Amino acid sequence: DGLYGCPPIHIVELPRLKLSFTVRKDYGGTERLYSMDHSNLFVCNERNTMVNSMVQGIPHSLILSNIEGEMQILIPVLNAIRPVVVSNPFATAIVLDRSDDDWRNALTSRYFMYPVHVSTSFLMTKGLHAAMYLLLLRLLHRDYEEVFRLTESISSDSTLSAEGELLFGAFGNANDDFHPDAHACRLKITL
Repeated sequence: DGLYGCPPIHIVELPRLKLSFTVRKDYGGTERLYSMDHSNLFVCNERNTMVNSMVQGIPHSLILSNIEGEMQILIPVLNAIRPVVVSNPFATAIVLDRSDDDWRNALTSRYFMYPVHVSTSFLMTKGLHAAMYLLLLRLLHRDYEEVFRLTESISSDSTLSAEGELLFGAFGNANDDFHPDAHACRLKITL
């Protein structure tokens, strides 16, 4: 019998991401939601102020950890749009377009995993596309300092794949941002 008469949860499936989690006990006997796709990673319920600041502006992220406390941020790759709010021209809310078939068909990965650096001061990116998507989310959230820092990780001397072209084109979702720092970031990206 579950808590408050609810049946217990044994498995959580995220079919759009092709991910599953199952309930099992860790070495200390605590029940956790463990990933069935990424060994030894579980949904982290502990909150760290540094990690919280890293996921600010990424409302669709999931913090995962292993028993050693090493964290990773799982971020589904969806077409992110910042809607225009006339009464708040510098709004940072992001809307995720889950119905965009072009995105689903062009992407090889449904999500990206971003390891949290041991200092808990920044996210590490694994590959060009993961860096581009994180940069897009930071740009839409108007986190200009982080965008400027991340631009170094998206430099490439090779032709972009279809997935890379799609992600690069999504930077246009932030073209309605007329803040001087946004202009500086866009210039830095083009260099």
